[in-house]
Amino acid sequence: MSPTNSFSDLLTADNYFLWEFTERMTLARKGVHTHIDSKPEPEQLLDPKWKAEDIRALALIVKSLSPTFQTMVREASTAWEAWEILRVFFSQQNLHNRVQLRKQLSEFELEEGGNLMDHLLRFDELWRQIIEASNGVTLLSAKEMLRREYETLQRREKKEVALKAAAAALQADGSSNKNQQGRKGGKKQGKKGGNSNGQFRGKCFLCKQTGHKQANCPKKNEKSSDEFVFSVMDHHSNGVESTWLLDSGASSHMTGDVGDFVEYQDLPASIWVTVANGQRLEARAR
Repeated sequence: MSPTNSFSDLLTADNYFLWEFTERMTLARKGVHTHIDSKPEPEQLLDPKWKAEDIRALALIVKSLSPTFQTMVREASTAWEAWEILRVFFSQQNLHNRVQLRKQLSEFELEEGGNLMDHLLRFDELWRQIIEASNGVTLLSAKEMLRREYETLQRREKKEVALKAAAAALQADGSSNKNQQGRKGGKKQGKKGGNSNGQFRGKCFLCKQTGHKQANCPKKNEKSSDEFVFSVMDHHSNGVESTWLLDSGASSHMTGDVGDFVEYQDLPASIWVTVANGQRLEARAR
């Protein structure tokens, strides 16, 4: 068994078409190749000479099969029947594996240190399987299909490289803009009178004192405390004006209208009350 024809000596799952050609030549050398061309006629099955030749052809076929496929043809009574069992099996298998065959063609390559002749034989077997499964596909169209798939992969790789380069450029541009904004912010802070300690060195527009801003001015805070004291004025139907002075933190409130009281009690003597805004009011009852 030489290294160049070892691939086609026995039928396996990967070399049916190459095995078929080799086996036809073997049967032709023995003069029994006609036994696989057509189904035998009933009168041929009764001819002792024909039966002897058919048994010889069947033996040659079975001898060239691996144990797995020998089991498949064990029940075959003629060479033609065994041949048809194998042909139908591999034709249907190739039809179901059409996508897988195309994938194998795309990934087909010579292994490092592999035999070139064996590689070519395997390629020939692969494209014959594709032709059988695709109904009318020629070797030229199979090569054209492989070329188109290769060009598609090349274009996809170029697009991915371009997208990565664009993403890197955008990222670098964004980092540069952040650095520039940081430098501008430092300059603006220096112009406004700020220092590294965060102290304000300018002059307040309200009290004209240095060291704080108008928003933090003590005078403004004192003035804002008066906002918690406010008055409410109401005009009753009798024309009497009623004024309430309200303080959110006070426990008692004052009014000038007796009708606003739920319970009314005169004081022994009038008293003067200083309300939250500093105003002094006379209280006569409670």
